[in-house]
Amino acid sequence: MKIEKANLNDAEQLTELAIRSKDYWNYGPIQVEEWREDLTISSKHIEEKHVYKLVNNNKLIGFYAYQLENLKAVKLSFFFIEP
Repeated sequence: MKIEKANLNDAEQLTELAIRSKDYWNYGPIQVEEWREDLTISSKHIEEKHVYKLVNNNKLIGFYAYQLENLKAVKLSFFFIEP
């Protein structure tokens, strides 16, 4: 298992993982669909933020993203694991 910096080509796969992970909690398809935009990881997000993926045997199993708020604070914007 290893943590790697996400690349621009990972955007769709990261988004799908976020949706699967959120859907695991049985919110229902309508609610998850309403969250789709918030759960979407764009290539721009990967380019501008710190996005890292957890990979096991070349398979994506999780990811997280954060941004620096200031010299002492970090804001975690995504944290999802394969259900």
